Amino acid sequence: MNSDRSQLDSTTNHTPSQADQADLWQKMSELKAELDSYKSEVSSLRQRLVATPEVSAFAPAQEATSRRRMLKKLVAGAAGIGALSLVGALGSTQSALAITDTDTAVDATAGPDGYGGSFAGGTTGAPIYMLPAGTVGAPTTGSHKMGELYVDSNGDLWYCVTGNGTNVGTWRKVSSAAGAGSFHALALTARVANSFSPPIGGATVLTGFGTDVSASNINSKKNSITATGTFVVNGTNVVIPAAATAISGVVTSFGNTGSTGGYITMWPDGTSNFPAVDTTHGPVAVSIAAGSPLNNAYTCGLIGGKFDIAASLGTNYIVDVNGYYI
Repeated sequence: MNSDRSQLDSTTNHTPSQADQADLWQKMSELKAELDSYKSEVSSLRQRLVATPEVSAFAPAQEATSRRRMLKKLVAGAAGIGALSLVGALGSTQSALAITDTDTAVDATAGPDGYGGSFAGGTTGAPIYMLPAGTVGAPTTGSHKMGELYVDSNGDLWYCVTGNGTNVGTWRKVSSAAGAGSFHALALTARVANSFSPPIGGATVLTGFGTDVSASNINSKKNSITATGTFVVNGTNVVIPAAATAISGVVTSFGNTGSTGGYITMWPDGTSNFPAVDTTHGPVAVSIAAGSPLNNAYTCGLIGGKFDIAASLGTNYIVDVNGYYI
């Protein structure tokens, strides 16, 4: 202890008086006692959680140590220990529990140039896990504030854009398991299908399904194209990741031998995914004109990284991708 005290003295620019030293040690002793009390309380709470795994709220067995007062001391730098580091130091793997319904479980305040929280995941775990709610959609009750994040039972992420803590607020869906995600433009356009020789992507000349737009007929005349992976464009590798949920770009048809026009259609891979169409127009991705190349922009969903393509009349075709959603 004397060596520690000497080291403390050597780090200052003046020699503290005995009164200053006594006051410092008194404050450190008080803080240690408070930390010991907090450790005891955490241990008690942990034992009660193990004994009662589905407890939503309960009164503390003893008068609770003031977490807010302790955190303020720790954040202020007392003893040189961070508030969240304290929980790890105590070896707790349980949740931080608020004492009352309106308490914040963890209230951390950073220094002028610090972070309110810095988290690192384990070897396979994410840095932060947000437990999904038990209902679908954004909150419809309670008092919320702008800046809140919320995960519903579908795994959709919501953000509160307005709210002052006195009403339910206004929420916007940030991401969704069923949504396409954000658009990512490719630096170079990738050609994922080409029915000309040599073919690209396993594409073949579409034979045409005529006026029979039944799923069984169209699916027997389709090509299934893989739109994810690495594509070489002018010697540069362009990657469309396997997690992509949709693609956008241009599809081009190169005419047919008949005198009438037709159309090409695209849809997410799968025999059951072909969209309902009428026999006159169908879900047109691009028209087919006799003997003339035509193209059109498209956006098409992917299933397992694939889309399907078919034509009402026989034609060659090319599919280029300029971006994807994920």
